Amino acid sequence: MKNRYPVWKLLVEDEQKLLQVVYTFEGDGAVVWSAAEYGVRVNFKDIQSLVEGGPTAGNVIDAYAEILKSSLNVAAVNCANFSKSYFHSSLCSDMIRNRSIMSKDSYLSVHVIAASGCRYVHYPIYHANHWMTMVYDSDSGTWTHYNSIKTRRGSRDDHFAEAVKVKQ
Repeated sequence: MKNRYPVWKLLVEDEQKLLQVVYTFEGDGAVVWSAAEYGVRVNFKDIQSLVEGGPTAGNVIDAYAEILKSSLNVAAVNCANFSKSYFHSSLCSDMIRNRSIMSKDSYLSVHVIAASGCRYVHYPIYHANHWMTMVYDSDSGTWTHYNSIKTRRGSRDDHFAEAVKVKQ
C-alpha cells in the first residue's frame, strides 16, 4: 500500500505503521480482526482492498455490523431509553433475491424471530458493486434508505429500486 491512495493518506501514521508491520510478519492472509463467536474474519487483503479503493467484501460489512453491535450494547447499558438494533448479515440481499421461496422464507423466518423486540432492523444491500443499507423502524413502521452515492437529477436510481425490492 502506497501513499498514492486517498484512503492511505487519511490514516494516521501509527495506523500506517501498524498495517506495514502486520503485512511484514503475516502477509496477505493476516487476520486483522475476527469475531470467533460469529465466525467473521477480516484479512489483510480485505484492508488492502479498502485502502486501494477496491471492492468491499461481505465479511468486512459483517465485521462492521459486529463492531456496531458491541458499541450499541455498551450504549444500552448507559441509557435507559436506548432502542435495540438487529443487523442482518451480508448474505441478506442474496437470500431475499433467492428464487427458491422455501429458502427465502426459511432465512426470513429465522431472522424475523431474532429481530423481534428490536426497534431498528438493518438490511445491508449489495447491488452493482456498491453497498447500501435499508433500516426498518418498527416503532414508526418506516423505512430509511442509506446510500453514499447521490443520484444525478433526471436519472433512474437503480440502487433505490433495489432497496425497494428489499422493503417489499
